[in-house]
Amino acid sequence: MSTTRIVVPSDFQEASARALDQAVALSTLLERPITLLHIADSESKAAAAEEKAKAVCAELRRSRDLEIDYAVEIGDLEDDLAGLVHGLNAQFAVIGSYGVRGLAQHLFGARMLRVLKNLRVPAVAVQSDTPVTDGFRKILVPVDDIAPFDQKVKSVISFAKRFGSEVMLYALHHPMTDRDKVAAHVDIARKLLTESAVTFRETEELPKVFSAGIAKQTLKFAETEGADLIAISMAEPPVNAKLNRAECEQVINNKAQIAVLCTPENLDNSRFFS
Repeated sequence: MSTTRIVVPSDFQEASARALDQAVALSTLLERPITLLHIADSESKAAAAEEKAKAVCAELRRSRDLEIDYAVEIGDLEDDLAGLVHGLNAQFAVIGSYGVRGLAQHLFGARMLRVLKNLRVPAVAVQSDTPVTDGFRKILVPVDDIAPFDQKVKSVISFAKRFGSEVMLYALHHPMTDRDKVAAHVDIARKLLTESAVTFRETEELPKVFSAGIAKQTLKFAETEGADLIAISMAEPPVNAKLNRAECEQVINNKAQIAVLCTPENLDNSRFFS
């Protein structure tokens, strides 16, 4: 399997269906095949899932003339997904999130952050009502103090170059963030985006709303500016880890249903767009 693929982990529920719809739109534009991936916890469930996956893929081949296949594996979502996605030669994944309620009640919710953190390729997280697009036009990059920051910017560049996106750098100078690191990360973003000939603009703000972190005001800015993709890092910060996890959950399950590009800490740089 030499061609990089778009991998869609699926449980065949509503949010996974929207993730597949989004992957189909991107597959057509990027000329990348899709692999639908299901992880079952028993032989009987795997057999039932294979029938569903086979039917879904057959219908998309018929109706969309799409290059798509499937893989059904027995294992554990959190423990095995990262290895399976990488083994399928994924360029990136598209994964469905089930919202705030799902964080406590659903497999793809309660374990979403751990799953995304363990991947080695970027993942686009969508919710059940996230608009399907054939390319992201405005990508918001919150400039935080989490390292490695350059990995997040490189993930954004790989999308922006293909989609002709405008990148919006947004630095919120919040008391909970290290201002010097934020300034250094702005410089990193400028350098990488300029070298890649990606159009970008910058906004710096002081806190305008009361919040323990930066997610609330960042999401308000994203909605006001019409962002259709928000880039976050799944790397663990040296301090405030609990707050950062809550911030990531808030962004991934944002009320505006904006798609979120999640970059893992151990990113495989060889899978970027050429």
